[in-house]
Amino acid sequence: MRTSKILIATAFMFFTMNVFGSNEIEIRVYNQEMKTFLMELEYSESTDVSITIEDESGHILLSKKFKNTIELRKKINMKNLPDGSYSLKVKEENKTVILPLEIKDERLWYSGERRTYFKPMVNMINNRLLFNQLSLHGLPYFIRIDDKNGDCVFAGKYDNDIVNQKIFNVSQISGGNYTMTMRNDEITYKEKFSLGH
Repeated sequence: MRTSKILIATAFMFFTMNVFGSNEIEIRVYNQEMKTFLMELEYSESTDVSITIEDESGHILLSKKFKNTIELRKKINMKNLPDGSYSLKVKEENKTVILPLEIKDERLWYSGERRTYFKPMVNMINNRLLFNQLSLHGLPYFIRIDDKNGDCVFAGKYDNDIVNQKIFNVSQISGGNYTMTMRNDEITYKEKFSLGH
């Protein structure tokens, strides 16, 4: 079973690399004392990108959006921030890359670590909602389905696997518009769907 999931994950990874395009994200600490780093993004095709820096509590300290990006070079200064752990999040349409940064003893550090999360694929087939996501990071995740008024009709917590696959029978839910939210401690994805039965 584990071998088949690894094969599925590998196939899915190659598929997503082809469908979502290849890209390069480079981070280099430019000046540790000034808490400044240089970020370079390079995409094989025009891509809309949003960049955020968040503190440990998830508060957004910086947020920028760039349209139709092929190459981007940006110097970012964190000199006004205290010692602590931060996350640089580079979000594209179908994936989010998280790069942890740390300010320690008034100096900026980047270890080279990065975590990539692919957007889940959500499909409706015969009153069944299919959820698939490739994940390589082992964090448990939560799925919640809300109706158009924001009332919860389903909520569940799941252990993470390389390939996360869930099927929800929604035949007992009344027709209308719904939002499925998938989140873990680092990311949140929302997907809207409609039921017409």
